[in-house]
Amino acid sequence: MLRTNLCFFIDNSSTPRRLLLGLKKKGFGKGRWNGIGGKKTDDETIDESAIRECVEEVGLKPTNLVKRGELQYYYKNQKHMNTHCTIYTIDMWTGDLIESDEMSPKWWNLDSDSNSDNTDPLPYDLMWDDMKVWFPSFINSDFKTATTTPTKFTSTNFYFDENDNLISHN
Repeated sequence: MLRTNLCFFIDNSSTPRRLLLGLKKKGFGKGRWNGIGGKKTDDETIDESAIRECVEEVGLKPTNLVKRGELQYYYKNQKHMNTHCTIYTIDMWTGDLIESDEMSPKWWNLDSDSNSDNTDPLPYDLMWDDMKVWFPSFINSDFKTATTTPTKFTSTNFYFDENDNLISHN
């Protein structure tokens, strides 16, 4: 099973608060919005891989990587892509936001009660189907403050069909 990471940057200094997502430009997940992250290599820890992926994909180096939980992904016709994923939040970083050959980043409004005209609602229709299950409660419970309390996901195992559509979760 692959070991991966998924990082969610939150900008608490702006009003409204913002969440960084990346549009995958190539490879597995192309055309979907997601957090920033990728695969762990054999010679690094999962935390080190998360930091490396953030720098490579969007130019930002996390300075407070907070582990929030772990999810498992199973793909019917791509068993080699079955994944154990560590989820992180980040609200402090260094560097400048860039677009890479793999990811096109964009800040999204995190506060649904904001009156800002400059942000769009989160693009759930263009995200992986599992995001509709766990992400709304994740945002509402964990993005309000920078806490180290692990997330209690309602589902931790997600199963996808041959077209990468979510067929079940538990």
